[in-house]
Amino acid sequence: MNIIRTLKHLSLAATFVSLVAVGIAAQAVHIRVNQAGYLPNDKKAALAFSDKPLTDTRFVVINNAGTIVLRGKARKIAPPEWGPAFPHYYEIDISRLDSAGTYRIEIPSASAVSREFHVGQYPGYHEDLLFFMRQQRCGYQRHRVAQYDMRGALCAD
Repeated sequence: MNIIRTLKHLSLAATFVSLVAVGIAAQAVHIRVNQAGYLPNDKKAALAFSDKPLTDTRFVVINNAGTIVLRGKARKIAPPEWGPAFPHYYEIDISRLDSAGTYRIEIPSASAVSREFHVGQYPGYHEDLLFFMRQQRCGYQRHRVAQYDMRGALCAD
């Protein structure tokens, strides 16, 4: 009996893994957002791309509470010149989204969902990038660390 129960569990697990794999492969539309986020008053755009043309380009933006805060239609654009991997590209204009918060974009007809993105002030990525660039340019110079102020500008002796 234990062998039969184990085989049933393995069969169910294999079926589940197959269904998940088919679901992942079936997602033919991908949505890319700015992972650093967007400033509230700036132009904001996301990019959708797919192997097949979208028959329905309507999208929704959903906040953390699950409320739809913006609706619109994606606009077909030309594939980029830098090596298009997909034949169909769409611009999703979310510039009207000006309230700070965390959101995601969905294209319901394609069952496509973006990763979460943030509207508000950018996180401190710029400080990390500047630190990295200084290290690459000059290397770590312990004796000079005290000469730099908090913004990384060289301070006078």
